[in-house]
Amino acid sequence: LFTANMNAYFTPEALADSASSLGPLGPAVSVTQSGQSLRGGMVFRRFAITAGGRSLGVTAFIMPDGKFEQFLVAPAD
Repeated sequence: LFTANMNAYFTPEALADSASSLGPLGPAVSVTQSGQSLRGGMVFRRFAITAGGRSLGVTAFIMPDGKFEQFLVAPAD
């Protein structure tokens, strides 16, 4: 599901960091796409997610073949 560039990002250290910061929130209870546009030949999508009582914003760049090139999670509050 990921491009080679995105797969290269997910080192054991990056995965451990994501697990330690996002894992305690538990599963997402709400996921809503809040926007979509084209940018640089990719589809840019924004999502609003609620997990563990927190609001998160997610942005993703998706290549024409459907693979994710970038996926960023940040607090929305």
